[in-house]
Amino acid sequence: MADKIDIPSYGRAKSDACIAAGKGRLRSACAAVILDRGGDNGYWMGILPHPQFQYRRCGALVFAENDVVAYAEPCTLKPKPAGALGLAIRAARGTRSFRSFTWTATAAEIHDISVKPIVHSPYGAYAEVAIVARGQEVRFGLSQGEVSASTCISRLRTLARQSPPFDGFASIEPRTDGVYVLAAAGLLTPFDVLYFDGTDVAVFATGKLHATLNHIRSAESTYPREAYRKEGDWYVSEHHSDPGLGKYIVVLPDDRVLFQYKSDREDSAIMESGGITHERQFVPFDAIDENWGVASATSWPQPDWMPVLLTSGEIEAPNIGSPRARAKG
Repeated sequence: MADKIDIPSYGRAKSDACIAAGKGRLRSACAAVILDRGGDNGYWMGILPHPQFQYRRCGALVFAENDVVAYAEPCTLKPKPAGALGLAIRAARGTRSFRSFTWTATAAEIHDISVKPIVHSPYGAYAEVAIVARGQEVRFGLSQGEVSASTCISRLRTLARQSPPFDGFASIEPRTDGVYVLAAAGLLTPFDVLYFDGTDVAVFATGKLHATLNHIRSAESTYPREAYRKEGDWYVSEHHSDPGLGKYIVVLPDDRVLFQYKSDREDSAIMESGGITHERQFVPFDAIDENWGVASATSWPQPDWMPVLLTSGEIEAPNIGSPRARAKG
């Protein structure tokens, strides 16, 4: 019976987040999880892209044209059900048993944000954003988005009036002793990567960074690359088949690389809304071994109930996935 329950999905979360955002056309959205609401944060991010985990948490973080960021996540309304049977009974009673937890903030209410492009956990790596609004901090783990998690991070920085400088004047030379990474928590290719070798840049997504780098850096590699050069205040790349995918690139002293697609820079609507500046964090080669970013957990427990929307308006998730403390002695 449990396998046939129509549990609210990412589509429901996205729809409810758009409603919570109010009037304003959707600019971008990400599958996401609000953190610190029960259980291990890395565990929820690790199972988010896996639909076979029936009661996985699956929220949506959306950015609307009315300068509002909104989050929604489907929950049950009653206390924790007694296993799958209790949830099945509720599902049979109709969708009134489900309601989304929602959170919103306007640009004026956001006081500060922080971005962690790579957060490691026993269940793999993911990207995290923290938003300080109305005197409280909320944190979200981000998964693949529409158009991308990277675009959502850029939209958030624009809302918070914290867009990174992109005038090119501060650019240093791209580092070649490592790669620039965003852990976007996708299903098969969770890492978005830029690798500069001095004359070319390889842009790729992968699930096993160590193995992919060995392939790309080998003498036999025919992996697609984009030639880049200094042009005025920027480094500029040329995509081999689509000029619009070429990039204007800025490398900052804090080990971040920023870039904008040429096609975006030529789109007046995108530039008028603040532009889209993608960012990646530098990781040196000597820090990337075979296990870098790969889940080390040997047990992936299956949640047996959905998050609950409490009468206080807060959300409570099952206490699951927390790594056990090792016995002493």
